[in-house]
Amino acid sequence: HNNLNGGISTNYNIISRDAKLTIVKASAKLKANEKSMTYGASVPTFTARFTGLVNGDQSADFDNQISMSSSAGTQPASGTYPIELSLAELENYEVTVEEGMLQVNKAALTITAIDQQMNYGGEVPEWTLRYRGFQNGDDESDITTPAVGALVSSRTAVGEYPILVSTASATNYDITLINGTCTVLPVTLIVTANNTAINYGQELPSFEYSVRGFVNGEDVDVLSIPPSISHNIADRSAVGTYNLDIFGASAANYNFVYLSGRLTIMPAALRIIAQDLAMIYGEEVPEPVISYEGFQYDEGPEVLSVAPTANVNAAQSSSAGTYPIAFRNETSADNYQVELIPGTITIGKAPLYAKATDFEIVYGSPFPTLKVEYEGFLAGDTEFSIAAPFPVTEANGRSDVGTYPIVLTGGSALNYEVIKEDGQLTIVKAEQSIEFTVEQSNVRPNQVIELDARSTSGLPLTFTISDESLMRIENGIATPLNVGQVTVTA
Repeated sequence: HNNLNGGISTNYNIISRDAKLTIVKASAKLKANEKSMTYGASVPTFTARFTGLVNGDQSADFDNQISMSSSAGTQPASGTYPIELSLAELENYEVTVEEGMLQVNKAALTITAIDQQMNYGGEVPEWTLRYRGFQNGDDESDITTPAVGALVSSRTAVGEYPILVSTASATNYDITLINGTCTVLPVTLIVTANNTAINYGQELPSFEYSVRGFVNGEDVDVLSIPPSISHNIADRSAVGTYNLDIFGASAANYNFVYLSGRLTIMPAALRIIAQDLAMIYGEEVPEPVISYEGFQYDEGPEVLSVAPTANVNAAQSSSAGTYPIAFRNETSADNYQVELIPGTITIGKAPLYAKATDFEIVYGSPFPTLKVEYEGFLAGDTEFSIAAPFPVTEANGRSDVGTYPIVLTGGSALNYEVIKEDGQLTIVKAEQSIEFTVEQSNVRPNQVIELDARSTSGLPLTFTISDESLMRIENGIATPLNVGQVTVTA
């Protein structure tokens, strides 16, 4: 209530009467503030603001009378949620309440194809993805599975190829897809210069190499540039080991590791030979002869450290047989493997001619003692120095007239080759005379005549006639057949 006091007027009689003042509630508006958040973040604190407050009232004056909530909960999915308000009745205000909105935005999720490497010819790697940005314990099972791959195989050439990621989606995420790179790396080939060896003096070989590590069934045919081999070996290079350096190969999809090889120059075989010699028993011993096999280039005995000498271990009087020819000293030479090869001297048997002595005797005379004649004895040897051959013959003191061989049997000698020559024994007829005791003449046909003759040798006689048509002789009896003259021979 309000009271009126005082008041003066010339023309009026003022009558005071009290009045009544009514104060009604002011109109105000309470609106929930709009809020936004990203999926996975903490739900923001809800706030509201008044409009229409008067008399210096502030929104904070009524905070304890405002209640705010939302159906979003504590981990809302992406989307829009109302912010609900409730307000206790205010003494001085008639308040209109207006809800706000909570906007939950999708979280950023990055899916990256992890870069991979593979070797040319190798297995294609397994594609893997890296996820960044999952919220609220989510993982890849909470999104649609993205497709991932690259156009590579074991035969894909060296280079870089994209790993493509596609077709991923999710309710609560804005997805950024980042492609990766598959790098196909060259395969390492190990190129080796092959070890080799030659002997001093030989021509250099064609150097060869080997390559390990080809894939996909490939071989040296894929080399666009074959490797080169270099060395510092010169003509007449000495015995030793020399490097074979290899370099310069090229091939698509490969890189190279080079392994040097070695050329070993080994000593040449040098044979120093005491030549085999031969002599005949009793001859002078020849001087040793030394020959060489294996000198290279134009080299000769001058490269030897010591001139080799040899000794013949036999004398003029040495028996037939084989004797060594030995070296007296050792020798060596740079770049050579020296082998001293002893020889032998063979003393052959001297020819010794043994001949059975020829004999001629008269039938009936004494039988001779057979003998052997020799030609070729040396060094004072005689028939007593050998096993002498023995002369034999089939003839004896009663053998008939004729020629009989005298054969040498047996006979041997350490130092002689006995050459035997047979002889012969000739028995000649002894001298004799035959005398008829009766002279026969003027005989008649069919007359029986007993022939009578005597030989000084006492041998029995036989008779022959000159004409069998005139006479027949049988058992020493002659019978004339026809007329004529015939000669009877005893």
